[in-house]
Amino acid sequence: MEIPASAKLLIIPVGDDPAGYVKIDCISVKNAAKTLRAINHTLRQRVIRLLAENGKMNVTDIYIQLRLTSRWLHSN
Repeated sequence: MEIPASAKLLIIPVGDDPAGYVKIDCISVKNAAKTLRAINHTLRQRVIRLLAENGKMNVTDIYIQLRLTSRWLHSN
Protein backbone atom coordinates (compact mmCIF):
# COMPACT_ATOMS: atom_id res chain seq x y z
CA MET A 1 0.00 0.00 0.00
CA GLU A 2 1.47 3.32 -1.08
CA ILE A 3 1.46 6.10 1.49
CA PRO A 4 0.43 9.52 0.13
CA ALA A 5 3.32 11.97 -0.22
CA SER A 6 1.64 14.36 2.22
CA ALA A 7 1.72 11.68 4.93
CA LYS A 8 5.42 10.93 4.49
CA LEU A 9 6.75 14.29 5.66
CA LEU A 10 5.52 16.48 8.50
CA ILE A 11 6.65 20.11 8.40
CA ILE A 12 6.38 22.08 11.64
CA PRO A 13 6.99 25.85 11.72
CA VAL A 14 9.48 27.05 14.33
CA GLY A 15 9.07 30.53 15.75
CA ASP A 16 7.96 33.52 13.69
CA ASP A 17 10.55 33.10 10.92
CA PRO A 18 8.79 31.83 7.78
CA ALA A 19 12.02 30.10 6.76
CA GLY A 20 12.27 28.32 10.10
CA TYR A 21 10.77 24.86 10.16
CA VAL A 22 11.46 21.29 11.20
CA LYS A 23 10.91 18.42 8.78
CA ILE A 24 9.96 15.06 10.28
CA ASP A 25 10.08 11.96 8.11
CA CYS A 26 7.03 10.04 9.32
CA ILE A 27 8.18 6.76 7.77
CA SER A 28 11.48 6.91 9.68
CA VAL A 29 9.68 7.73 12.92
CA LYS A 30 7.29 4.80 12.40
CA ASN A 31 10.19 2.42 11.68
CA ALA A 32 12.04 3.65 14.77
CA ALA A 33 8.94 3.06 16.90
CA LYS A 34 8.66 -0.51 15.55
CA THR A 35 12.31 -1.15 16.41
CA LEU A 36 11.89 0.19 19.94
CA ARG A 37 8.78 -1.95 20.48
CA ALA A 38 10.67 -5.01 19.24
CA ILE A 39 13.56 -4.57 21.67
CA ASN A 40 11.29 -3.70 24.58
CA HIS A 41 11.38 -7.32 25.75
CA THR A 42 13.60 -8.69 28.51
CA LEU A 43 14.82 -11.74 26.59
CA ARG A 44 15.63 -9.75 23.46
CA GLN A 45 17.56 -7.24 25.57
CA ARG A 46 19.51 -10.09 27.19
CA VAL A 47 20.38 -11.52 23.75
CA ILE A 48 21.51 -8.09 22.50
CA ARG A 49 23.64 -7.55 25.61
CA LEU A 50 25.16 -11.03 25.28
CA LEU A 51 26.05 -10.45 21.62
CA ALA A 52 27.50 -7.02 22.43
CA GLU A 53 29.74 -8.57 25.10
CA ASN A 54 30.79 -11.68 23.15
CA GLY A 55 30.50 -10.77 19.50
CA LYS A 56 29.29 -13.37 17.04
CA MET A 57 27.65 -16.41 18.69
CA ASN A 58 25.69 -19.37 17.42
CA VAL A 59 22.18 -20.13 18.70
CA THR A 60 23.31 -23.07 20.85
CA ASP A 61 25.79 -20.86 22.72
CA ILE A 62 23.09 -18.25 23.28
CA TYR A 63 20.74 -20.94 24.65
CA ILE A 64 23.47 -22.14 27.03
CA GLN A 65 24.53 -18.68 28.20
CA LEU A 66 20.95 -17.59 28.85
CA ARG A 67 19.98 -20.99 30.29
CA LEU A 68 17.05 -21.37 27.89
CA THR A 69 15.31 -24.47 26.67
CA SER A 70 13.93 -24.90 23.18
CA ARG A 71 10.50 -25.56 24.73
CA TRP A 72 10.57 -22.11 26.36
CA LEU A 73 11.55 -20.41 23.11
CA HIS A 74 8.80 -22.10 21.12
CA SER A 75 6.16 -21.06 23.66
CA ASN A 76 6.99 -17.33 23.40
